[in-house]
Amino acid sequence: SDGSWVVYSSSTEGRKLLRIPATGGATVELTQRMFWCYDISADDRDALCIAPGPSGEWESAMLHLEGGEARPIPGLPATAGMTRFGPDGRSITYLISQEGSGELWSLSAKSGEPRRLVRFEGKEISDFAWSPDGTRIAVVKVSRSGDVVLLKRSPA
Repeated sequence: SDGSWVVYSSSTEGRKLLRIPATGGATVELTQRMFWCYDISADDRDALCIAPGPSGEWESAMLHLEGGEARPIPGLPATAGMTRFGPDGRSITYLISQEGSGELWSLSAKSGEPRRLVRFEGKEISDFAWSPDGTRIAVVKVSRSGDVVLLKRSPA
């Protein structure tokens, strides 16, 4: 939040999570295993990440940026897509795709209860962001459609 450092995943480092001062300097390895970071908390203490789980499926996890093991996020469905901290800092917003429709959900850190924010019938959500004041969400919706075409070779 203060712009003093950058957290990133590097494909040359096996997708480990790394941290480097914004002014340059030594890179610090935050994880020993593969992680992909979605968001960092407003207090710069935690990162919402995904990592391959024991079964090979990607799993969401909370990683403390000062070190320690990644922790599972209670109440977050295994099918949750992109996760971001909510504007209040006490919730997590995430994507769910069901039957070709995109949904945004909020998971309260206090109660552990999920709440659907919006559903876009027949549209998938590929990205979203909260407004700085937390009153609106910008959403990228994607429609997928196609045609079946039969091509036939004509005699030469």
